[in-house]
Amino acid sequence: AERGRALGILANLLAYQGRYAESIDAARRSVEVRRALGDPNQLRHGLLILAGCLIETRRFDEAAPCLAEIAAIPGHIELSTRGDLNVRQGVLYLQRGDPHRAIQLLTEAARCFSIERMTLAYGFCLTYLSVAQRRAGDLDTSLRIALEAKEILGNTYGPSCEAEVAVGLAAAYLALGRHEDALVELEAMPVSEQIRPQTRIHSLILRAMAAS
Repeated sequence: AERGRALGILANLLAYQGRYAESIDAARRSVEVRRALGDPNQLRHGLLILAGCLIETRRFDEAAPCLAEIAAIPGHIELSTRGDLNVRQGVLYLQRGDPHRAIQLLTEAARCFSIERMTLAYGFCLTYLSVAQRRAGDLDTSLRIALEAKEILGNTYGPSCEAEVAVGLAAAYLALGRHEDALVELEAMPVSEQIRPQTRIHSLILRAMAAS
């Protein structure tokens, strides 16, 4: 069980660093170890990590069977695990062009995290929900949710989290044509090696769009 957990943590760290092939390999090994344990909860957690790594690399067709297997595993599902599953399913629907279904799943995920008082998970769930609302055409709600995510997470969880929230809020401002507000958020982003490469690239693209 500890080896499976360690491999799962390694997979997340590698994905965070952009080392996607290695992250997926570690996640698959974690699933193999956890599957051999015969514990449904262990298997769910392993498959959730693998699905997350696959979604991160836009390998959605491979992520979908992972999520389907999780949903089919019998037994009680912890509320936090249900939230994680709904987030990944929501992101999958979002990437497949169905923001309305994504909104339903992400709203339920946010409810699960709120009940469990999982502040970090709740805040990040809101950032995805903001994107889903924006793609559904509700720009005002997208901004409101992005502002709520900033209020909840603030600078409590380090520069990487702060940067993710700033980029999400800047995108919401930009969608409404509020270029100056978007630039203010982006200028206030922390400068740190901890920030994900994808987040840095996204911020540069948004800066260019806001400046133009």
